[in-house]
Amino acid sequence: MRLGILVSLIAVLPMAAWSADSSSSPDRVEQQLLALRPGIAAVGSHDLLMELDTKIAREQGLQGHFDQAKALLAKVAADLKPGESGARAQYELELGRLMMTQGDPTGAVPHFQSALDLAKAAKRDAVAVDAATMLAVTAPNPGDQVAKGKVALKMAEDSSDPTAKGWVASIWNNIGASYDEDHQYEEAFGAFTKSRAACATDDCRRIADWKIAHVDRELGNLTQAQGLLDQLEKQWSMIGVRKGPSFDLGDGEDYVFEELGEVHLALAKADPAAAEKERKTAHAYFAKANTAMLQAVGSAGAVAPLLRDQRLRSEHLKQRVQ
Repeated sequence: MRLGILVSLIAVLPMAAWSADSSSSPDRVEQQLLALRPGIAAVGSHDLLMELDTKIAREQGLQGHFDQAKALLAKVAADLKPGESGARAQYELELGRLMMTQGDPTGAVPHFQSALDLAKAAKRDAVAVDAATMLAVTAPNPGDQVAKGKVALKMAEDSSDPTAKGWVASIWNNIGASYDEDHQYEEAFGAFTKSRAACATDDCRRIADWKIAHVDRELGNLTQAQGLLDQLEKQWSMIGVRKGPSFDLGDGEDYVFEELGEVHLALAKADPAAAEKERKTAHAYFAKANTAMLQAVGSAGAVAPLLRDQRLRSEHLKQRVQ
């Protein structure tokens, strides 16, 4: 296999695997990455081999194999050679991401900043945008998250690298989530709409759609919210039970059911004559959301901090049913 092909595969494999096959899981991606190692070793590209190992470590971290991921990243740190700035940037990025996954976002920040600086110097736009996005995610409050997110967004939009540009939809989604957390629903609606326009995959569009419906509900646009969610429910009836990935990307029928429950509760408040019927419908959707969420987590596992968040959602849904 030619080195150029190997480079391309390493650059796109994890993202492509998630996008093209919704049943992909971190262990499957890890196996795909491991299969590339002999070819890279054969052509003697040490820096590319180091970069590949950082991505293998990422997949190990996503499976919750933290000790294994730490050990591999420690080996990368020891083996990196002077001048391998691109691989070192990827190492810093993945070390920060592993720390964040384990619940230490504050400790991850210096590594994300180092990754950003190294990637810029090495003209690795995709890594730089990734690092800038992580700095936005780890910012201490919604205002800072939006400000840093817009920095990452400009980097992605200005880049000629298609992989860097591929971050646009995710960054707009993150900005929308920060606006939503800050109760700036008009701004959130605009951000999620821009995220959807930049989406290249169906799962990305489904995420954007339920989030648009969510802020529509917060703005009191219940008819629009229900219409969009009803469409999503029909889509999920054709997709079937979510089988993966093993961590929560925000794409699942549980989110749609949960939002439909909230919409029907809002309709109950808006129309006293239909209140009892709407509340029963809402409770039924909350129960379906809880069941779907637990099925998804139970079938694929989850990384500890994200599973904790799922448990919190589960308790919330149980309370909504009562």
